[in-house]
Amino acid sequence: MANVFGQAYALTVITPIIPGREGELQTYLEALPTGPDSPLAKVTSTHVARWVIIPQLVYQGRPQQSDALKSQYLLFSSSFDGDLDPYLDLLSTRMPAEIEAVWGHCAGYPGLEDRGLFKRYIRHNQIDSQFFVAAYPHSTVAQVRAALALKERILAFALEAQGMDDEQLHKTFRERLLSTPVGGLTVATKTATSQMDLADIQGNILRGYSFPAAAYVIVHVNDATAGRRFLGGLVDPVTTSTEWEVDKPETTVNVALTYSGLEAVGVPERVLDAFPDEFRVGMAGRAELLGDTGPSAPENWDPGLGTGEAHILVILYARSEETLPAHVRWLEGTITEHGGGLEIVHRQLAALLPFGREHFGFSDGFAQPAVEGSGVPGLPGQGVPLKRNRWRDVKAGEFVLGYPDEDGGLPAAPPDPLGRNGTFVVYRKMHQDVALFRSFLREAGKNFPGGEERLAAKIVGRWPDGTPLTLSPDRPDPAIANDQQKVNDFRFADDPDGLVCPLGAHVRRTYPRDALGWGGMMSLRHRLIRRGMPYGPALPLDAPDDGVERGLIFVCFQANLARQFEVMQGQWINDGNAFGLGHDRDFLLGDNFGSGKMTIHGNPPYLITPQPSFVTIKGGEYLFKPGLDALRALANGIRA
Repeated sequence: MANVFGQAYALTVITPIIPGREGELQTYLEALPTGPDSPLAKVTSTHVARWVIIPQLVYQGRPQQSDALKSQYLLFSSSFDGDLDPYLDLLSTRMPAEIEAVWGHCAGYPGLEDRGLFKRYIRHNQIDSQFFVAAYPHSTVAQVRAALALKERILAFALEAQGMDDEQLHKTFRERLLSTPVGGLTVATKTATSQMDLADIQGNILRGYSFPAAAYVIVHVNDATAGRRFLGGLVDPVTTSTEWEVDKPETTVNVALTYSGLEAVGVPERVLDAFPDEFRVGMAGRAELLGDTGPSAPENWDPGLGTGEAHILVILYARSEETLPAHVRWLEGTITEHGGGLEIVHRQLAALLPFGREHFGFSDGFAQPAVEGSGVPGLPGQGVPLKRNRWRDVKAGEFVLGYPDEDGGLPAAPPDPLGRNGTFVVYRKMHQDVALFRSFLREAGKNFPGGEERLAAKIVGRWPDGTPLTLSPDRPDPAIANDQQKVNDFRFADDPDGLVCPLGAHVRRTYPRDALGWGGMMSLRHRLIRRGMPYGPALPLDAPDDGVERGLIFVCFQANLARQFEVMQGQWINDGNAFGLGHDRDFLLGDNFGSGKMTIHGNPPYLITPQPSFVTIKGGEYLFKPGLDALRALANGIRA
């Protein structure tokens, strides 16, 4: 991929300086501090960055004025960890005064009042980088700093150890180098392994619970000590990924923290800085990229979501809706024990609907990835497509920190113990306008061959019972829908024009399989483990809108929020460019402004428009779900 080498991204931006402003800009740049005091050092994922003024030039041997640059230009060059969008978010939030002062001298600069315009300005003036200034492109800044600190500690030990006898040497070695890790690194650094520590990985990640009822409770921490005690009290109840020996328990408990939650319980800055930028910015800060605009914008979200108040998410599952309230009361009582140190800012109940359907009437939960080392046998269609209709499991590091990913390395992570056996969580509340969806299908289906049921199948890519269009284009087939060996075993390469399953169908956009070419390799690094559940009662068939809140609590797990969830949401769902569909959005999830369309290819093609807003985002958070050892460390307080 252009501009990307290992974990480093090389950004090169060239912008014309407003004529007459060159001297003022030169003076400002010369006065900026460099090194660790540079304003660019505020963005801690930066390896190296600089601004350079390119003066008026005339090509040697051809002094004609027409061959000279029309103005002087500003060059910005930066090498940093992660992806472009979160880096630009951090530039504009951590050093806005410097951004205004520098690019304010350049033609076309839109200012920072609308940060989306600033990002478009940078991308418009970006050129592909052909040369990378990165000594360790496969390591993050945090990993490089930790390695340098460890190197200094080893050198200091070598000098101190001169003349020691064996006993004293071994004792000093253990004290100086083995007992206190530096940034997750020690002399005895763990090597990458695919053998998963299921007892240390929280449950519902690798193995779905399949419980009928759940409660999502978000807590705000007013006192760090109370927050750590609360986490400590959850360590023993937390459910792990080990397989249940006999039967399901009555309830399960799992816990995750937002970036502000990690701050609230006292995680030191050096550890916080090692988390990826998109996690630190948070879901609300990524609203434009995610398409959370208009009615779905963060200012319209439910209280407690997207405001920085959400710190700790506790998820309870129960064996029945009737027993769930007792478990919620237990949790509330635990929170109350900490007095004013904790308070609940968000509470949401959810429960499965009849026949395993979601509110729009479709079976859900297909296309889950098979994870290598999880102990759960993979089914056809769940893993990575191979030749001769075979599949293999996805590498564990795509979903859980500390294990090899599909590139063969370890995913970027904070220092141990937080950097092992944890995962990043997307929590997203999605309101579904069921009455609008049904009425739209009734009207649009009148003129569609096959009627509203077939039209709905074309929009989704599956029939309501889960039968894929690719395997049964003309009707639902229970023999396929009820067979776990068949229901997900399909690809899209044999249907390149979307004549069977439309190019814009929901299942094709959320997991393109091999539709993007290269045998499925273009989809490989963007998989998600999804554990959503409907909330609110089902709307009876043919009933008008009753005003009751209903929808889906979307929860997914991944090792990299930007590369996995944000690619799916921001590029595949909100923008059809990857599928040759221009700006068309996923028709099922709707258009916030009701102006979109969907083309169902055929002879002739069928166009459905306008695109109503079937789904509205009511709130969400990015969270970190630590392993058990990491949860204990958080409860005990991580040292600076």
